[in-house]
Amino acid sequence: MTPNAERAMQEVIEKFKTGDLSDIIQIAAFQIPASWPSSKWTMGNKMLAYVQARTLNARGFQAWKEVQRHVKKGSHAIYIWAPRIVKKEENGEDKTQLIGFFPVSVFPFETTEGEPLKDDMTPRQLPPLFEVAARLGVTAKYQPVTPDRFGDCGHGKINLGTDDPRVFWHELAHAAHQATDAEYKSRSSQYKEIVAEFTACVIANLYGYDYSGNSWEYLKMFSSDPLKAIMKSGQHIDQVLNLILTEEESEEEEFQDSTYTQEFDEFTDADPGL
Repeated sequence: MTPNAERAMQEVIEKFKTGDLSDIIQIAAFQIPASWPSSKWTMGNKMLAYVQARTLNARGFQAWKEVQRHVKKGSHAIYIWAPRIVKKEENGEDKTQLIGFFPVSVFPFETTEGEPLKDDMTPRQLPPLFEVAARLGVTAKYQPVTPDRFGDCGHGKINLGTDDPRVFWHELAHAAHQATDAEYKSRSSQYKEIVAEFTACVIANLYGYDYSGNSWEYLKMFSSDPLKAIMKSGQHIDQVLNLILTEEESEEEEFQDSTYTQEFDEFTDADPGL
């Protein structure tokens, strides 16, 4: 095994040693397009790919060329296992035998560029708070995005190039920030990213995800002192969180009210004395 493959596999092993099954649950929720190679992978290989890259939209170097995309220079591969099969003759007949497995490198969609894929990328199970986007007047859609990002938000639309929930929450935070900050357009991109990423990290924690390590590294790209930057933007982070979570609570209350009304109507219809 190459050093890169061995390191990737060890990361996966350490992940599962903790007993965290969230990744397996996420994989089971995905509706993988039949044209994606991962639709034919074993569950083990799906788990390997998802833990390493947070996506199942991955394929080999040549397979990307077949759909008019190519791997960007300097991109890092992730690794899955492929069976090592040999042919041998037995009693005059050619037979095949599995003698082991070897690591194969594949590249996530985000490391490639070229023609957009035509498949629907919407996961079977949408992330928590997905309905909040519509309530804010924003359309969220899973589709290929530009090669330098996983998602983007603007002009009333959220485009998602990955099924990682954190990316959706990050872009949803951008939409909520724009809705609550009158000076949003004049804010620096660094300031906007601090607000969006920390908000996404808080929401992830509320729903049982731990992205704190990844979020810290992301925040360091926009500030030499992330903690100080978070404190400076705290007012807007608070406003964005309140808007997103209030929208969620409003929908839950409406659902409960409608359910109560329906049950009351059914009860009164059944008893003319009321």
